[in-house]
Amino acid sequence: TATDKVALIIGNQSYAEATFGDIIHAEDDARDISAALRLMNFKVVSLINLTREEMLAACDNFYRLLSSGVYGVFYFAGHGFEIAGENYLVPVDAPSNVRIEHCLKAQHVLHRMQFRETKLNLLLLDMCREFGQIGGVP
Repeated sequence: TATDKVALIIGNQSYAEATFGDIIHAEDDARDISAALRLMNFKVVSLINLTREEMLAACDNFYRLLSSGVYGVFYFAGHGFEIAGENYLVPVDAPSNVRIEHCLKAQHVLHRMQFRETKLNLLLLDMCREFGQIGGVP
């Protein structure tokens, strides 16, 4: 059994750049996942429409809650993309010519979770990958 259960839920729906378009259900999906996890006695931090800096800060706070014996869940709903097997989460303030340095790398999140020696790590990515070109890659 877990010594604690914590989750960070991010729902990015309203993007500043029209290039991306809004994600219709990201906020609702984040709320639904949050409610389901709370029913399973998770301590949930659920955040909506985060900039890159806000995403980084939320993740840093989340990592501090993780330790040996803890179940950790990270959920992201919003725009994203994959390049060379690496997944990137797009913040709401990303420019229309988004590049990987504007985003949060999913593998980095998982690595940081694993570094905390949690009992269980679950990374759920609910990403729309259909929006133009990313960093020069179609």
